[in-house]
Amino acid sequence: MAAALRLRQAVAPAEVVVVCRDIGVRTRARTWGLPARPLPDTYLIEGGELHRQALEQAAAELVPGGGIPQQSESKEAAAGPAERQTGSGS
Repeated sequence: MAAALRLRQAVAPAEVVVVCRDIGVRTRARTWGLPARPLPDTYLIEGGELHRQALEQAAAELVPGGGIPQQSESKEAAAGPAERQTGSGS
């Protein structure tokens, strides 16, 4: 939600709308004064799996000139969650 609020400040007076299928996220967005609406079914990807190419195409259709920014995986993300260390308890 913080990213959407920062985006709203950066592109003001343009409107920022939170679009997602999660009603909890939409409720929090509205609480913070951001308009929110559900993702239309036309943007759902068949089979329930997200494929990057289809996701990028859908993002480009939703946001003119938009798309998904390329992100490089960090070594920590590639390695998986950190192992939990156990202490002596005293």
